[in-house]
Amino acid sequence: MFPAEVSALHPALELVDGLDEAALQGYTQVHESGLHLLTAAMEDIILPEDVNEHRVRKLLSVLEGVYRTIVIDLPRRIDTATAAVLMRADAIVIVSQQSIVHLHDTKRLCHLLQDQLGIPTERLLLLLNRFDKKAHIRDEDFTSISAGLAVEDVPGDFRRVSESINFGVPVYQSGPRSPLGKRLFELATIIARPSTKRPPRSNGIFGWLSR
Repeated sequence: MFPAEVSALHPALELVDGLDEAALQGYTQVHESGLHLLTAAMEDIILPEDVNEHRVRKLLSVLEGVYRTIVIDLPRRIDTATAAVLMRADAIVIVSQQSIVHLHDTKRLCHLLQDQLGIPTERLLLLLNRFDKKAHIRDEDFTSISAGLAVEDVPGDFRRVSESINFGVPVYQSGPRSPLGKRLFELATIIARPSTKRPPRSNGIFGWLSR
């Protein structure tokens, strides 16, 4: 479980000019597994215009100097701040579901990343959440979005996921031998593993946030 203290992404961004490894510890929570979490406080309402692109870049530079790899959870929106993260990422995981609406939305998002931001397909990984082999929309429909696009899936497990969210216990702890737990571990390995096809970057910013 995480400690009761609230981590503070917004103050870290505001004070990023004076932020170093020692100061960064005051803004993060540490999970018993060793994971460091930096997030917005629950009572904070942060609008897109409140997040400065240059401060985001500076914060990423600080994080890269402290952590070997980092996970960043972005909203499904592209603006100057999120673009700064996306263009810097070694791997981008796009989460989607098996429906016509999600298929079209995913296709549009992939094209924006590739055509507007110039992100190569090799850095994209499409993840189909709550995958159902019997669904009318198949994984082949998603692989046709872009040549060479990697597509993976994760099985549905509503009860276990709900418990994980409600009690704050990661699935790898509550059900490591379950199909969902095993699959999440496999996906973590896939995402973190260097790809021979992926254009390399030093000090990668996408992976497990760990020392």
